[in-house]
Amino acid sequence: MTVTRDKALELLGSEKCCPPDMYEKYKRGSDEITSDTAMQFEEIVSWYNKSQKLVEAVTTTFNFHDLEFTKRIQFFAFHEAYHVGQLGIMRRFVGKEGVIK
Repeated sequence: MTVTRDKALELLGSEKCCPPDMYEKYKRGSDEITSDTAMQFEEIVSWYNKSQKLVEAVTTTFNFHDLEFTKRIQFFAFHEAYHVGQLGIMRRFVGKEGVIK
């Protein structure tokens, strides 16, 4: 999700967040990730949190006047929400309680 956020940030005219090696490792079509090649989970979460600050900053100041452009940005929001839902399902699958009560 963090790597995909970089595409949205770039589209919105913001700086990217992910380091180039992270982008290459996790972009669509990259080689399969194994336990030997994966980044540490804490590092991924750290980059995600950094990207959140950039997303908030750019979306509060951006003028979404172009409908086609806004639809492209909405796709990124849908894409992320889809994967967040998958994470919620995986939480339940491994025996964790659901977050929404």
